[in-house]
Amino acid sequence: MLLPTFMRAAILLLAGVASVTAADAELALSYPGHYDGLDGIELFWRATSTHLELAIKAPASTGWVGFGLAEPTVGGMAGADIVFASVKDGQVVLSDTFATKQMTPTSDCSQDWTATSGAVVGDDWVVHLRRLLVTGDGEDRAVATTLDNVGRPTRVILATGAVSDGGVYLYHGANRVAVKLNLLNPTESLDELAAYRVDPDMFSFELRKSWWLLRSALPACDGEAPASQAQAGPLACPPRRARRALSQRR
Repeated sequence: MLLPTFMRAAILLLAGVASVTAADAELALSYPGHYDGLDGIELFWRATSTHLELAIKAPASTGWVGFGLAEPTVGGMAGADIVFASVKDGQVVLSDTFATKQMTPTSDCSQDWTATSGAVVGDDWVVHLRRLLVTGDGEDRAVATTLDNVGRPTRVILATGAVSDGGVYLYHGANRVAVKLNLLNPTESLDELAAYRVDPDMFSFELRKSWWLLRSALPACDGEAPASQAQAGPLACPPRRARRALSQRR
């Protein structure tokens, strides 16, 4: 459940946990968006009319954290616009990159992310960074420019890993996550159907279970389908022609 910013800050201050500090409350008050689904890493965000602003909090032993605007249809690493953040000798290090496949991303010709501040706070480091919603850079993914598209999520990827003694960012392994976040309107609940609701060409739609989701509940479909619906009940196998069409749409 998404709590209002002031409630999250109050809970942090009243939690009575030693690791909870005034800095945590400050982050909660400053950034209405919050995600902590990657173990040990916290992402905070807000949007202005021109910029996307982030704060990344990680254990001080963390080598690097990557935040990516993912390819919008699949949401994976391939096609993502990724910024890497780390703190070395008390200084923030950022790297603006893009990924064309599941390999080490390529450095962007235009470094469009800017670190506004960063420091080691207790057992963690915190980095604040910002970027234009629309950079005009062909190697960046734009974030929608209007702030009235309530409910529309953005596919985001997060990952973290170590840094070698030579300064090389090492592979993240399983320390990664793909998620949909409401970057422009973090206090609004997500509406997965928002795009359809405002589509002038969409008059109506139905939500149906896909054939592949029902396969485990259906009788084996390797042979001929039952002669009639009455013989097999409501989950009878469809004719082979229909099965081939459905399999091609997966």
